[in-house]
Amino acid sequence: MVTPQRSGTAVEPTGDVCAGATVHAKGIGNGITRTVTANSEGNYQFIGLPPGEYEISADASTFKKVVISPVRLTVGQSADLTIKLEVG
Repeated sequence: MVTPQRSGTAVEPTGDVCAGATVHAKGIGNGITRTVTANSEGNYQFIGLPPGEYEISADASTFKKVVISPVRLTVGQSADLTIKLEVG
């Protein structure tokens, strides 16, 4: 079985990347939590998340916390999710 992975980019309202944003994955129903930090190009990646539904959230200094839910991962899926942070 291939384990799904979720990756994407954290961006500012201007479309510029948001390096250093903290991105969280919280399993809905399975209790799994993972946290990663976006790299200098705003990219983040969760590896080895079990299939299921997740709440994906992101935050960074001077930006509001953004929550996207539910996000569904299936077996063998590699998915890309752009997170648009808002100034806060």
